[in-house]
Amino acid sequence: MSLAPPMTGSFPLTAAAVEQHVTADGPGAYALGFSWNNVFTVQNVGRADDALRAALLAQADAGRYAAFKFVATANAHDAFERECELFHQFGGLRHLDNTAHPARPSGAGWKCPHCTIYGIRDWSALAR
Repeated sequence: MSLAPPMTGSFPLTAAAVEQHVTADGPGAYALGFSWNNVFTVQNVGRADDALRAALLAQADAGRYAAFKFVATANAHDAFERECELFHQFGGLRHLDNTAHPARPSGAGWKCPHCTIYGIRDWSALAR
């Protein structure tokens, strides 16, 4: 069970909707996709380490997705962990348009809380 705050949305992925609903421009995570019959289908996940509103405006400008959900986070680390959670929850590379696992910021030693992509030094620990 996740204790993370729920995502807000879904909303049409337009500049007007982003400006209306994303009032703070700090870090956060988002899901992009489409809504049909009040069901939101996730096609892509992402995050912003410091400017969620600006990242979503750029996505709206790109015009690839029709709708979005988002969650503001306290800091970039929380945004990374939430993006990882969404990535794994919605099927990762098998089911999302994402081309890679969420990346860490340059120089950050953060680990994904849902997989071992960023390394386990002692692989034998997995067999224990």
